[in-house]
Amino acid sequence: MLTWIALLVGSAALFLVLEMLVFPKIFLRSKYSIGATSDRGIRKYKTSEDGLYYVYEPSWLVRKFIKQYVIAATPDGRKTLTCMVAEGVEYAEYDAVLFDASNRVCKILSVQQLFQNGVYAEEIELPPETAYATLVLNRINNRALPHAARSRISAGKLAGYGLSTCVTAMVTAVCINLSFAHLFGKVFRETYAAAMGRHVAVVAVALVASVACTALLSLALILKNKKK
Repeated sequence: MLTWIALLVGSAALFLVLEMLVFPKIFLRSKYSIGATSDRGIRKYKTSEDGLYYVYEPSWLVRKFIKQYVIAATPDGRKTLTCMVAEGVEYAEYDAVLFDASNRVCKILSVQQLFQNGVYAEEIELPPETAYATLVLNRINNRALPHAARSRISAGKLAGYGLSTCVTAMVTAVCINLSFAHLFGKVFRETYAAAMGRHVAVVAVALVASVACTALLSLALILKNKKK
C-alpha cells in the first residue's frame, strides 16, 4: 500500500512542480522587442555623499520630449532614475527598459509621470542589478507614440509548453488512476488497474484539460500584447 501512496503523492507533487516552476521558466520567459535606438551615456560624476551619477541622452525620438535622464547609484546600493523633460511636456507614459551588466533585459518598468516644465521628475526606484537603461516613449501629453516595448513569447515556446503539459498531465493521470485503483478498489483493484477503458478515459480527460488550459493561456497572452 505504501508504494501506491508514494506513487499518488509523488506524481501529483511532481506535476505541480513541473507546471508551476519548471515549464514556465523554460517555455514562458518573455523576449522583449524594443522599437527604438539605444541611448548613450554622456557624463559620469561622483559625489562623496551621494555616490555615482550617470547622465544619459536618449535617442533622437525621445530627446524631443525627455532631454536627459540620470541613473544614480548611492553607496548603500540604492539605484534611481530621474528624467528631465523638454518645455511643454506635462505628462508622459514611457517604458524604462533596464539592462544588467551582461547587456540582458532584467526588467521593464511602465511609468506614468506628471511634470513641471523643464524640471526633473520624481525619482523612480530601480532594481539593484540595473547597469543602464533605455527609455521608450508611449505617450506624451495627449499624443500616443508607436514605440512601445513589447514582451513576446514565441509560438515555438508556447507549443513546447503545451506539448510538455499534455504529456505530463497524461502520465500523471495514469499514475493517479493506478494508485486509486489499488488503494480504493478493494477486491476489484486488479480489474480496475487492468481496465484499459478507464486509462483511456482518464488520459482523454487530462489531454482535453491540458489543451484547454494552453488555449486559454495563449488567448491571455494575445490580449495582454494587444493592450500594450
